[in-house]
Amino acid sequence: MLVLLASQSASAKIWGVDVSDFKFNPQNLTINQGDTVKWMLSSGTHSTTSGSTSTCVADNIWTHDFGGVGSTFQRPFTVVNTFPYFCRFHCAHPMVGSIKVNMVLGIFDDPTGNPVPRTAALEQNYPNPFNAGTEIYYNLERDSHVQLVVYDILGRQVRALIDEDQVFGTHHVTWDGTSSDGRAAATGIYFYRLVADANVMTRKMVLLR
Repeated sequence: MLVLLASQSASAKIWGVDVSDFKFNPQNLTINQGDTVKWMLSSGTHSTTSGSTSTCVADNIWTHDFGGVGSTFQRPFTVVNTFPYFCRFHCAHPMVGSIKVNMVLGIFDDPTGNPVPRTAALEQNYPNPFNAGTEIYYNLERDSHVQLVVYDILGRQVRALIDEDQVFGTHHVTWDGTSSDGRAAATGIYFYRLVADANVMTRKMVLLR
């Protein structure tokens, strides 16, 4: 049974997924941009792990092993996409699900009916802090030349993630925590800086080894 737990605002909601008996209930969700999914463990030893349900390979967008009955994990979804996920302990059972995120009209729209971000935006990376990898999402209000670079706390360049022309819309990139020479970056605070034409935005993230 689909459970709507609460309303965060007029347009954002929290959707509940029960985790028990080797299944997610409901198994598949269709939500809107800005909504949050909250998984709740009722029984067993399970996880919620994003990635391919056919190969049981995580893609590092999120992973959470539940600590015991009654424990929860929640994540907001701001990007229009379909996100498959599975329990890493029981993927072959199969214990899988998916979350489809729909665009919310009025957040991304224009008079021509074409979906475009109203402003450029750089989102907070997720997960944060992170270990194996983290996702960075950003919006472009127009076609732009994009540079997305990771710096250490001393301002030294660690890794250039993006340096190319991109079309307007929502984009994302994964940083696996390595430098430009392929070495693992050390535990610490890092900054990622987006330059898209006249827009310059910076956010902070934490890498934990």
